[in-house]
Amino acid sequence: MEIKNNYKYLSFILIFLSSFSFFLGFYLDENSAGAGSYLGDWVFLWPNLQLFINNDLHTAINHENFLTNRTPLLYILHASLNPFADDEIAYRESVFFISFVVPVLFYFCLKQKFKQKDNLLLILITSTIFLSPYFRTSSFWGLEENYGLICLLLTYLFLNFFLENNNEYNYKIYFQLFFLIFFSSLCVYFDQKLIIIPIISFLTIIISKKIIRLKLFAICLYIVFSIPYIYLITLWGGIFPTNLTVSRNLGNQFYLEHIGYASTIIGFYFLPFLLFKGKNLFIDIKNFFLEKKNYFLILLFLIYIFYLLFLSIFFDQRPLNIEVSIGKGFIHKFSYILFKDNFIIR
Repeated sequence: MEIKNNYKYLSFILIFLSSFSFFLGFYLDENSAGAGSYLGDWVFLWPNLQLFINNDLHTAINHENFLTNRTPLLYILHASLNPFADDEIAYRESVFFISFVVPVLFYFCLKQKFKQKDNLLLILITSTIFLSPYFRTSSFWGLEENYGLICLLLTYLFLNFFLENNNEYNYKIYFQLFFLIFFSSLCVYFDQKLIIIPIISFLTIIISKKIIRLKLFAICLYIVFSIPYIYLITLWGGIFPTNLTVSRNLGNQFYLEHIGYASTIIGFYFLPFLLFKGKNLFIDIKNFFLEKKNYFLILLFLIYIFYLLFLSIFFDQRPLNIEVSIGKGFIHKFSYILFKDNFIIR
């Protein structure tokens, strides 16, 4: 009984601290992921939004000052529906509160998957999203990413509703399928990186045991929802605005060092899954290094490290340059705090 009470008290404390840190971060104008602040992506986001408020849709989309690496859907929605879009602080506050939809949906996704689990445990897991630098910075600075997360979570919910519905001739399953395809398609309109979501959803629908009529309905809907993006590509001549592609030289350079930065970011978000495995983490790490099939991955990692060292020492190039403390993951930030500069650079 005492252990159970301690578990509850600790859970409540952790939930409160993570939630409180989220509000505190907004109050302090935190920029943990690097893309925030009035000198970060806000420099592009706010003028983009004003273009859609002060111009018609066609003019705004093709305007020479419209710089974004995503579709204009977010700006269209805010310009049309958000009454606070004219004021910087009010706009940020509105996006901050909209972002609370993400943890709420995350909880329902967990509840749908783990129906028998303790609600307090699910809320505790849900509260970890408040600690994500990616989620926090997007919430604090009105960025686009959290809308993609909202659509991703809604896609998961409706995908499960659709798969669990065995009445294939009831109108309800068509509504579930419609919203599944609608939200999975919106993922791409908010963030092109999430294109994997409609792909997974489409393949899941096709290989499911549902009747062929539902599958044909899904194919037709995906085609319909792709038309606006196809039209946008014809206007821009690519997936990005022409001015952005030219000014930032997109597609012409590949930065191999970004693999390392991306790996640390991915590792940061996978860490909770390791901690919640319920096994001895040290034993898992030991077994990883003992399995021969993992030697190839370890070898690739060592080759990558030696490549960066080689460029830095012998060619005086700076692939590990950390002159600024924004972005590039938590390893980059800690190294900047501890060393101010990369210790292997001459």
